[in-house]
Amino acid sequence: MRDPVCSVPKCDRPRVMKQTTTMCTMHRMRWQRHRSHDLPEKKKLPDGIVKICKKHGNLTEDQIIRRTPNKAWISCKECITQCCQRFLEKNPSFDSNKCKKNYYVGRNRLKVPKAIYDHMLDAQNELCAICGGYEKIQSGTGRVKRLAIDHCHKTMEIRGLLCQTCNTSIGAMDHSIEKLKSAIAYLEKHANT
Repeated sequence: MRDPVCSVPKCDRPRVMKQTTTMCTMHRMRWQRHRSHDLPEKKKLPDGIVKICKKHGNLTEDQIIRRTPNKAWISCKECITQCCQRFLEKNPSFDSNKCKKNYYVGRNRLKVPKAIYDHMLDAQNELCAICGGYEKIQSGTGRVKRLAIDHCHKTMEIRGLLCQTCNTSIGAMDHSIEKLKSAIAYLEKHANT
């Protein structure tokens, strides 16, 4: 019977028993990728360069996107943009909102299930709760953006669905009733001029 420990010197990890290898999982993967039991040395990048893209060469911090929460996965912005454009050209009727199970709101990532969002949308006749209008069309893509989920930033309670203009207007007034009343009084005062 073979030794249950990895055959690489100074490694005491258990070997993969299901495989016919005599190495542990870590050393087996390193051998498959690099043909060595040791990791290859990382290439030293020039100052100010974060990543080297195969298409676009040396990339600085403003030319990359950090794609994971721990910011470890780095991608080229230009490559991501081109990939998205190619996808949308092949799939012009694609709507990313149909693929989602939940919508996330605010910095605290309040989760709203899509079924609840659809129920609120039907209750509001697919119109903004403030202005009564439909959502505006995005200038860049020409698509209709879904209504934003308005919520109280203190209690995290969902209030309703608003168009982007109304949602940002309330946010610009710090969700303050006094400021909004003052803005209404100001507009009424200057309505006839």
